[in-house]
Amino acid sequence: MTATGRVLLGIERLRGMEKVGEKVEASERNQSKSIRRALSILDALTTNTRGVSPTEVSRLTGIPKATVSRILSVLVETQYARQDPRSALYSPGWRVLQLSSFVLNSSELRSKARHHLLRLMEQVQETVNLGILHGSQVMYLDRADSVRTVRLYSVVGKCVPAHCTALGKAILAFSPESVVRNLLQAPGLRPVTAKTITDPQVFVEQLQAIRLNGIALDDEEHQEGVRCVAAPVFDYSGSVVGAVSVSAPATRMEGQQLQDVICQVRSTAREISIELGAAL
Repeated sequence: MTATGRVLLGIERLRGMEKVGEKVEASERNQSKSIRRALSILDALTTNTRGVSPTEVSRLTGIPKATVSRILSVLVETQYARQDPRSALYSPGWRVLQLSSFVLNSSELRSKARHHLLRLMEQVQETVNLGILHGSQVMYLDRADSVRTVRLYSVVGKCVPAHCTALGKAILAFSPESVVRNLLQAPGLRPVTAKTITDPQVFVEQLQAIRLNGIALDDEEHQEGVRCVAAPVFDYSGSVVGAVSVSAPATRMEGQQLQDVICQVRSTAREISIELGAAL
């Protein structure tokens, strides 16, 4: 073979290698897209405790219904989703529960806060929550339920808007300014009740007040007839890592009762922070 022939052969081989590389990259992009779609669909399954239909999932995610149905079939097969035989609606499966249980049990904040939450519940006889910031929302990490007949319930693992909850505001008040700025830009301060703060300036001023006194109040801003008090929890580095709160019907959280709860919530948050190594 001549020198020119060898060069041409080498060029053809390089072109062949480039085509193989392009096919591999395209395959990886498709796999990434499929994974993202599956995760989006899993998120959509958590929007309604009664379950959601493929049509609703498609509306929530923007993924074509036919694609949603295919992915749901795989999720059901692998037990990451389940379908109710009567309603035909889909919800998260047992594998999701196993994963969430593992994450919760491995949380240092949850394990160290647990006995403090139980003691606080015994003191105030109301529902106590532990939450962490998750984007623009607060996720319930743990709870201690009130023993009263009329009481409030929260679901561990559930996410609620941060801007209208005491837990969320307690954390946001001590978070970097960029976190608050991002929340104000998107999704913004959407009204949940008639008392939800929707004015950015008023909201920022409230965060500044929380930063000064260490207590956040949700005065029927997330749920009508419900009042909540929260205080931030810090770790060894002085960073806010969560918050602890007490929720109760508004009629049971006013006047001296409210002041007593504020003192006990502040004290409990401080005790948890010290156990996490915070220098307070």
